[in-house]
Amino acid sequence: MATFVRLPSGSWRAVIRRKSRYASQTFALRDDARAWALEAERRVDRDEPPKDPKTAALDTFGGLVDQYVADLKKSGKALALQLQSIFDVSPSSGSLMGSSP
Repeated sequence: MATFVRLPSGSWRAVIRRKSRYASQTFALRDDARAWALEAERRVDRDEPPKDPKTAALDTFGGLVDQYVADLKKSGKALALQLQSIFDVSPSSGSLMGSSP
């Protein structure tokens, strides 16, 4: 069973100890921490290492920015809208902020 700890920053840390394995991860939302803990426990039961869900899908800097903006949106921070407007890619031009190359 996982343990969830509220950090002074307001984030949540999920900690699992199972089959002599220890893993922890920090999340902005408790629901995200619960989902990760459940999947991590399942992976440990199958003798697989727990994954870091945030870095598993990040292949580019843009992916990192997208993940950061998504985390900010989940936490309700107004900065997410500002960052989204700064890093928004125009579908027609394919360049940052819709400017021409």
